[in-house]
Amino acid sequence: GDREKTLEAGMNDYVSKPIDPVKLYEAIVRQLGEPENNLLEYDEDIPEEEDEISSDLLNLKGFDVKDGIYRCGSNEELYVELIIEFSNEYANTSEKFLQLIEDDDKEPVRRLVHTIKGVSGNLGITDLHKAAADLENVIKESQFDKVDSLFPVFRDQLSLTFKNIEESGLKDIEDEVINSEDEFIKESALLLLKNFINYAKNRQPKPANDTLKEIVLLNWPVELRLKLDEVGLLAKRYKMKEAAQLAEQIITEI
Repeated sequence: GDREKTLEAGMNDYVSKPIDPVKLYEAIVRQLGEPENNLLEYDEDIPEEEDEISSDLLNLKGFDVKDGIYRCGSNEELYVELIIEFSNEYANTSEKFLQLIEDDDKEPVRRLVHTIKGVSGNLGITDLHKAAADLENVIKESQFDKVDSLFPVFRDQLSLTFKNIEESGLKDIEDEVINSEDEFIKESALLLLKNFINYAKNRQPKPANDTLKEIVLLNWPVELRLKLDEVGLLAKRYKMKEAAQLAEQIITEI
Protein backbone atom coordinates (compact mmCIF):
# COMPACT_ATOMS: atom_id res chain seq x y z
CA GLY A 1 0.00 0.00 0.00
CA ASP A 2 2.98 2.38 0.00
CA ARG A 3 2.34 3.49 -3.58
CA GLU A 4 -1.29 4.34 -2.84
CA LYS A 5 -0.37 6.24 0.35
CA THR A 6 2.31 8.17 -1.50
CA LEU A 7 -0.01 9.26 -4.30
CA GLU A 8 -2.78 10.13 -1.83
CA ALA A 9 -0.31 12.35 0.02
CA GLY A 10 0.15 14.39 -3.17
CA MET A 11 3.26 12.92 -4.80
CA ASN A 12 3.38 12.81 -8.62
CA ASP A 13 4.67 9.27 -8.94
CA TYR A 14 6.27 6.42 -7.03
CA VAL A 15 9.28 4.18 -7.59
CA SER A 16 10.05 1.52 -5.00
CA LYS A 17 13.42 0.24 -3.83
CA PRO A 18 15.40 -1.64 -4.88
CA ILE A 19 15.46 0.76 -7.82
CA ASP A 20 14.83 -0.66 -11.28
CA PRO A 21 16.56 1.75 -13.71
CA VAL A 22 13.98 1.09 -16.44
CA LYS A 23 11.03 1.79 -14.12
CA LEU A 24 12.76 4.92 -12.84
CA TYR A 25 13.25 6.14 -16.41
CA GLU A 26 9.62 5.34 -17.25
CA ALA A 27 8.44 7.35 -14.22
CA ILE A 28 10.52 10.35 -15.33
CA VAL A 29 9.10 10.09 -18.86
CA ARG A 30 5.55 9.93 -17.47
CA GLN A 31 6.09 13.23 -15.67
CA LEU A 32 8.19 15.10 -18.24
CA GLY A 33 6.86 13.58 -21.45
CA GLU A 34 8.83 11.78 -24.15
CA PRO A 35 12.06 13.63 -24.97
CA GLU A 36 12.52 14.68 -28.59
CA ASN A 37 15.71 12.65 -28.74
CA ASN A 38 15.99 9.38 -26.86
CA LEU A 39 18.25 10.01 -23.87
CA LEU A 40 19.51 6.43 -23.89
CA GLU A 41 21.49 6.25 -27.11
CA TYR A 42 23.36 3.07 -28.03
CA ASP A 43 25.14 1.83 -31.12
CA GLU A 44 22.86 -0.22 -33.34
CA ASP A 45 25.05 -3.31 -33.28
CA ILE A 46 25.04 -4.05 -29.54
CA PRO A 47 26.36 -7.60 -29.03
CA GLU A 48 23.58 -10.13 -28.55
CA GLU A 49 25.38 -11.81 -25.67
CA GLU A 50 26.00 -9.89 -22.45
CA ASP A 51 29.58 -9.20 -21.39
CA GLU A 52 30.96 -11.89 -19.16
CA ILE A 53 30.93 -11.00 -15.47
CA SER A 54 34.46 -10.73 -14.07
CA SER A 55 35.80 -13.77 -12.22
CA ASP A 56 36.21 -11.78 -8.99
CA LEU A 57 32.49 -11.06 -8.89
CA LEU A 58 31.68 -14.66 -9.70
CA ASN A 59 33.53 -15.55 -6.48
CA LEU A 60 31.06 -13.43 -4.53
CA LYS A 61 28.70 -15.84 -2.74
CA GLY A 62 25.20 -14.90 -1.62
CA PHE A 63 24.82 -12.11 -4.19
CA ASP A 64 22.61 -11.94 -7.25
CA VAL A 65 25.47 -10.23 -9.10
CA LYS A 66 23.62 -9.92 -12.40
CA ASP A 67 20.69 -8.16 -10.73
CA GLY A 68 22.99 -5.89 -8.72
CA ILE A 69 24.95 -4.77 -11.78
CA TYR A 70 21.68 -4.12 -13.62
CA ARG A 71 20.46 -1.87 -10.80
CA CYS A 72 23.76 0.04 -11.02
CA GLY A 73 23.03 0.92 -14.64
CA SER A 74 25.13 -2.02 -15.88
CA ASN A 75 28.22 -0.34 -14.42
CA GLU A 76 30.32 -3.18 -12.99
CA GLU A 77 32.99 -0.87 -11.56
CA LEU A 78 30.36 1.16 -9.68
CA TYR A 79 28.83 -2.07 -8.37
CA VAL A 80 32.17 -3.19 -6.92
CA GLU A 81 32.75 0.24 -5.34
CA LEU A 82 29.32 0.13 -3.67
CA ILE A 83 29.92 -3.38 -2.31
CA ILE A 84 33.21 -2.34 -0.72
CA GLU A 85 31.67 0.88 0.61
CA PHE A 86 28.81 -1.12 2.13
CA SER A 87 31.25 -3.51 3.80
CA ASN A 88 33.35 -0.68 5.24
CA GLU A 89 30.47 1.49 6.43
CA TYR A 90 28.09 -1.07 7.93
CA ALA A 91 30.42 -3.66 9.47
CA ASN A 92 29.26 -2.76 13.00
CA THR A 93 25.53 -2.76 12.23
CA SER A 94 24.68 -5.61 14.62
CA GLU A 95 26.35 -3.87 17.55
CA LYS A 96 24.65 -0.57 16.70
CA PHE A 97 21.28 -2.33 16.46
CA LEU A 98 21.63 -3.80 19.96
CA GLN A 99 22.39 -0.34 21.33
CA LEU A 100 19.53 1.42 19.56
CA ILE A 101 16.87 -1.20 20.28
CA GLU A 102 17.18 -0.39 24.00
CA ASP A 103 16.13 3.24 23.45
CA ASP A 104 12.54 4.31 24.00
CA ASP A 105 12.53 5.97 20.60
CA LYS A 106 12.55 3.10 18.09
CA GLU A 107 12.72 5.26 14.98
CA PRO A 108 16.56 5.30 14.80
CA VAL A 109 16.79 1.50 14.94
CA ARG A 110 14.04 1.19 12.33
CA ARG A 111 15.93 3.60 10.05
CA LEU A 112 19.11 1.58 10.49
CA VAL A 113 17.41 -1.66 9.43
CA HIS A 114 15.58 0.18 6.64
CA THR A 115 18.91 1.42 5.28
CA ILE A 116 20.35 -2.10 5.24
CA LYS A 117 17.21 -3.30 3.50
CA GLY A 118 17.52 -0.67 0.77
CA VAL A 119 21.24 -1.07 0.16
CA SER A 120 21.15 -4.87 0.19
CA GLY A 121 18.23 -4.82 -2.25
CA ASN A 122 20.09 -2.59 -4.67
CA LEU A 123 23.22 -4.74 -4.43
CA GLY A 124 21.33 -7.99 -4.99
CA ILE A 125 22.00 -9.44 -1.52
CA THR A 126 18.69 -11.30 -1.54
CA ASP A 127 18.71 -13.13 1.81
CA LEU A 128 19.95 -10.11 3.75
CA HIS A 129 17.32 -7.95 2.06
CA LYS A 130 14.56 -10.32 3.18
CA ALA A 131 15.91 -10.58 6.73
CA ALA A 132 16.07 -6.79 7.01
CA ALA A 133 12.55 -6.38 5.58
CA ASP A 134 11.10 -8.87 8.08
CA LEU A 135 12.86 -7.19 10.99
CA GLU A 136 11.83 -3.69 9.93
CA ASN A 137 8.19 -4.73 9.63
CA VAL A 138 7.93 -5.98 13.22
CA ILE A 139 9.66 -2.84 14.54
CA LYS A 140 7.35 -0.63 12.49
CA GLU A 141 4.33 -2.49 13.84
CA SER A 142 5.70 -2.33 17.42
CA GLN A 143 5.76 -6.13 17.61
CA PHE A 144 8.91 -6.12 19.71
CA ASP A 145 8.26 -9.61 21.08
CA LYS A 146 9.23 -10.91 17.61
CA VAL A 147 12.55 -9.06 17.48
CA ASP A 148 14.33 -11.73 19.52
CA SER A 149 13.59 -14.36 16.89
CA LEU A 150 14.20 -12.20 13.81
CA PHE A 151 17.33 -10.32 14.88
CA PRO A 152 19.58 -13.45 14.93
CA VAL A 153 18.62 -14.14 11.30
CA PHE A 154 19.42 -10.53 10.38
CA ARG A 155 22.72 -10.64 12.29
CA ASP A 156 23.79 -13.93 10.72
CA GLN A 157 23.00 -12.67 7.20
CA LEU A 158 25.06 -9.54 7.85
CA SER A 159 28.01 -11.61 9.09
CA LEU A 160 27.75 -14.00 6.14
CA THR A 161 27.58 -11.11 3.68
CA PHE A 162 30.68 -9.40 5.06
CA LYS A 163 32.51 -12.75 5.19
CA ASN A 164 31.65 -13.43 1.54
CA ILE A 165 32.88 -9.97 0.51
CA GLU A 166 36.13 -10.53 2.41
CA GLU A 167 36.71 -13.91 0.77
CA SER A 168 35.81 -12.73 -2.74
CA GLY A 169 39.06 -10.83 -3.23
CA LEU A 170 37.28 -7.61 -4.23
CA LYS A 171 38.97 -5.64 -1.44
CA ASP A 172 42.36 -6.82 -2.67
CA ILE A 173 41.61 -5.26 -6.06
CA GLU A 174 40.69 -1.99 -4.35
CA ASP A 175 43.96 -2.07 -2.41
CA GLU A 176 45.87 -2.56 -5.66
CA VAL A 177 44.33 0.62 -7.03
CA ILE A 178 45.05 2.59 -3.85
CA ASN A 179 48.60 1.25 -3.51
CA SER A 180 49.55 1.46 -7.18
CA GLU A 181 52.96 3.01 -7.91
CA ASP A 182 53.18 6.77 -7.40
CA GLU A 183 55.02 7.25 -10.65
CA PHE A 184 52.86 7.57 -13.74
CA ILE A 185 54.52 5.38 -16.38
CA LYS A 186 53.81 6.94 -19.77
CA GLU A 187 55.05 3.97 -21.76
CA SER A 188 52.63 1.59 -20.08
CA ALA A 189 49.76 4.06 -20.44
CA LEU A 190 50.42 4.57 -24.16
CA LEU A 191 50.69 0.86 -24.88
CA LEU A 192 47.46 0.01 -23.03
CA LEU A 193 45.56 2.89 -24.62
CA LYS A 194 46.67 1.80 -28.11
CA ASN A 195 45.52 -1.75 -27.35
CA PHE A 196 42.18 -0.39 -26.15
CA ILE A 197 41.73 1.72 -29.28
CA ASN A 198 42.46 -1.32 -31.47
CA TYR A 199 39.82 -3.40 -29.67
CA ALA A 200 37.31 -0.54 -29.70
CA LYS A 201 37.70 0.17 -33.42
CA ASN A 202 37.26 -3.53 -34.16
CA ARG A 203 34.15 -3.63 -31.96
CA GLN A 204 35.48 -6.10 -29.42
CA PRO A 205 33.83 -4.84 -26.20
CA LYS A 206 35.01 -7.62 -23.88
CA PRO A 207 38.79 -7.27 -24.48
CA ALA A 208 38.34 -3.47 -24.69
CA ASN A 209 36.78 -3.32 -21.22
CA ASP A 210 39.31 -5.80 -19.83
CA THR A 211 42.09 -3.50 -21.09
CA LEU A 212 40.38 -0.54 -19.43
CA LYS A 213 40.55 -2.36 -16.10
CA GLU A 214 44.34 -2.52 -16.49
CA ILE A 215 44.50 1.12 -17.57
CA VAL A 216 42.71 2.46 -14.48
CA LEU A 217 45.26 0.80 -12.19
CA LEU A 218 47.86 3.33 -13.35
CA ASN A 219 48.32 6.41 -11.18
CA TRP A 220 46.81 8.87 -13.66
CA PRO A 221 47.05 12.65 -13.25
CA VAL A 222 43.69 14.09 -12.22
CA GLU A 223 43.00 15.92 -15.50
CA LEU A 224 43.55 12.72 -17.49
CA ARG A 225 41.67 10.55 -14.97
CA LEU A 226 38.48 12.51 -15.66
CA LYS A 227 38.75 11.91 -19.40
CA LEU A 228 39.58 8.26 -18.76
CA ASP A 229 36.40 7.89 -16.71
CA GLU A 230 34.47 9.23 -19.70
CA VAL A 231 36.17 6.65 -21.95
CA GLY A 232 34.99 3.92 -19.60
CA LEU A 233 31.43 5.26 -19.59
CA LEU A 234 31.31 5.37 -23.38
CA ALA A 235 32.69 1.82 -23.62
CA LYS A 236 30.09 0.51 -21.17
CA ARG A 237 27.41 2.01 -23.40
CA TYR A 238 28.97 0.29 -26.43
CA LYS A 239 29.84 3.66 -27.98
CA MET A 240 33.16 2.25 -29.08
CA LYS A 241 33.85 4.77 -31.84
CA GLU A 242 33.51 7.72 -29.45
CA ALA A 243 35.52 5.91 -26.76
CA ALA A 244 38.38 5.30 -29.21
CA GLN A 245 38.36 8.96 -30.30
CA LEU A 246 38.58 10.18 -26.71
CA ALA A 247 41.36 7.67 -25.97
CA GLU A 248 43.28 9.10 -28.93
CA GLN A 249 42.91 12.59 -27.43
CA ILE A 250 44.39 11.29 -24.17
CA ILE A 251 47.35 9.83 -26.08
CA THR A 252 47.91 13.25 -27.69
CA GLU A 253 47.89 14.94 -24.27
CA ILE A 254 50.36 12.38 -22.85
